[in-house]
Amino acid sequence: MLTHLGWVLRYHLGTLAFGSLIVAVIMMVQLLTKALFTYLEKNAPGGNSAVIKLVSSCVQCCLWCFKKTVEFINSYSYIYCFVENVGFCSGCMKTFSLMLRYPAQIAINASVQLVLATLLTVTTPLVCSTGAFMYFDFLASDAATHGSMGGLMLPGAVLVLSLLMSRAFASVWEQVIQSLTVCVLLDIDNFDGRFLRPSMKDAFGDPKKAPPAEEADPKKEGLIAK
Repeated sequence: MLTHLGWVLRYHLGTLAFGSLIVAVIMMVQLLTKALFTYLEKNAPGGNSAVIKLVSSCVQCCLWCFKKTVEFINSYSYIYCFVENVGFCSGCMKTFSLMLRYPAQIAINASVQLVLATLLTVTTPLVCSTGAFMYFDFLASDAATHGSMGGLMLPGAVLVLSLLMSRAFASVWEQVIQSLTVCVLLDIDNFDGRFLRPSMKDAFGDPKKAPPAEEADPKKEGLIAK
């Protein structure tokens, strides 16, 4: 583990910094455009502020979508950088090629990750905070003397901490799923799924697998012969 951490710090630290720089530049553009449109709204003559607000909303929406797209590409390009030892730009090109060849698989994985990560992030803090409230308030010997705010401070702290921890675990889990997806698809492309279990190969779908041949119909053959 320490050896691989040393490899990351030695060979891929610049890749991480470059990808983060791109996202930071986009966020800076978002802040600058928001400040610019806010200034224009305050100094707009007459009733032109509504038009400026509409244009500002459209621009911010486009920038937000662009930032999310870049973050999505970064997550896959980092995997290619670590797996195939390529540069950041090469990893981005391989990510585009992967999305063009397997659009359905990537879309399904992203949807499943979003649903499961949302369930994990929502249910875990609720369960932890509810358990903390029941244990430290209702089951305590001096529960009757607790005030309403005092009884909610500790469950509130548990809710915030469990939310942060569950979101961190969900992020790691999402990255692990993406890494496994890239490794499986690379194995299918380069080695025909030689190192995969048959169940996993069937789950991901083998594009090189030939479709089943149609069985010959004896009636049709007899008609052709006639």
